[in-house]
Amino acid sequence: MPRTHGGDKRSSWLTFQRRLFIVRRLICAPSTSQELIDDARLALGEEVYPSGASAALRHDIAALRSEFGCLIRLDRERGYVLESPGELALLDVPDEELDALAFLLNNVAASALPNAPHVATLLGRVVSLLPEERRRALELGGAWPLLDRPQPLQDHDARLLRRLAAALGRQQIAFTYLSPLNPGPSAHRVAPYELTYRDGFTYLEAFCLECHNETAQLEQRYVFYRLDRIQPETLRRLSQRLPPGRPPRRIYRVRYRLSPQLARRRDIALWFAESRVRFEDDGAALVEGQTTDLWLARQILLRYREHCQVLEPAELVRLMRESIAPLWQFYSQHPLVTAPQEAHHAAAALE
Repeated sequence: MPRTHGGDKRSSWLTFQRRLFIVRRLICAPSTSQELIDDARLALGEEVYPSGASAALRHDIAALRSEFGCLIRLDRERGYVLESPGELALLDVPDEELDALAFLLNNVAASALPNAPHVATLLGRVVSLLPEERRRALELGGAWPLLDRPQPLQDHDARLLRRLAAALGRQQIAFTYLSPLNPGPSAHRVAPYELTYRDGFTYLEAFCLECHNETAQLEQRYVFYRLDRIQPETLRRLSQRLPPGRPPRRIYRVRYRLSPQLARRRDIALWFAESRVRFEDDGAALVEGQTTDLWLARQILLRYREHCQVLEPAELVRLMRESIAPLWQFYSQHPLVTAPQEAHHAAAALE
């Protein structure tokens, strides 16, 4: 009798294990009967489904539906599909984390990030594990901020991204690049290191080893290449392996002054590494920091318009002048629209 009792306990435990496995497996993806049986045997042992496995699986599915309220339907093409775990919800989170989940769903999963579809799928699986009342609370939304970002005109090339990711930090690559500052395509040979998402676009950060572009001086420096400007069909992984470590970066000391109108409340943003700020008697802010990318530093500081005076380095001052001079020339020659004309244009727009 004790053996029989022990056997019953083991049999019940195996049944419980395989039913939990079925739910976990269906959370990952719809599965056919044979896939569920094969995967359960692989994960839990051959004895988990002895002879008559198909009938036992059907019994397990029925038990999950009746005992736990799992919504499992049989799709003719995909097999069993889990629509809801019912009372077998395996996860709950406090209200603060539920708000965080809502934030991710509404910002990251719906963004132009290269992996946004995978993030959305992952979050969907997490949501499916919540109790029904928590899922309803999630649908009502929370007081999370929305991320304001530009929408790219065209999507990234997912295959190009995967090929680049496989080469990061490993081997040299070569490709043709379409820069807006160059009249035609240019060939580049680079050491790839990072992928960065910024302002709605994905960039490859690489050390430029060779560049067939006479107008740009990019060789022997780090460059951010926008992925949608790399011609996918030209990308090649070269045989040259990358040495351990990375080429050193040049670090620039950035110093700029923000006007009293902008800085008097002392609530300015610090954009650069190792930033230090000193507020002057008139309310202005003298800011110092470090950057390895003068092009990005210019993009940041141009946002302050007339309220920012770049003091150093000289290379950054020159970049600011190169941007401001054409703007001044354009707007000094461009006729101003008078107030009546503005009203006319506004009325026309409304019509």
